[in-house]
Amino acid sequence: MPIGAISAHGRNEAAHYVMPLLGVGRAFMRVEIVPPGSATARLHSHSAVDEYYLVLSGRALLRMGSHELEVGPGTLIGKPTGPDLTSHLVTSLGESITVLDMEIWPDRELRSKDIVYYPDQHELLWRGEGWRGAQVFSSLSSAEDLFQHYDDGYVRQDDGSWRSANIPGTAPREPD
Repeated sequence: MPIGAISAHGRNEAAHYVMPLLGVGRAFMRVEIVPPGSATARLHSHSAVDEYYLVLSGRALLRMGSHELEVGPGTLIGKPTGPDLTSHLVTSLGESITVLDMEIWPDRELRSKDIVYYPDQHELLWRGEGWRGAQVFSSLSSAEDLFQHYDDGYVRQDDGSWRSANIPGTAPREPD
């Protein structure tokens, strides 16, 4: 493994991140070889991380939002932050691809809070300093429920339900 690089997610993979130790600041880059029938990552978006892909070799299918496009060597894909622009590369065309995956973080220490949205799995990943966890959509409550009961005393359960609670400054929530 080259100096200043770590394997992705601590796994034995054909991908290495080039870290800011090399002087690139908030940019984290890795070269990833993706075999046929696989993908660069789950279809996802970031709330705080800009992401770019440069296809170095091979052909793949780019899924970006609701669109699909065949891409090949020299294709540069830019994906700014935001929940509406999901993307990933799928090697469904019978060949592997080599991709330079670049992430631009708000800070060089990776302490920024970032919500990663995975629409295919109906999951959210909460990452950053003080945040560690994933949540499925079915455990989320509606914004209307939150605002209707904003001043009520209750605690949310892991399954998305709630229980009445004695919280200073709030009246206990009554069953709906």
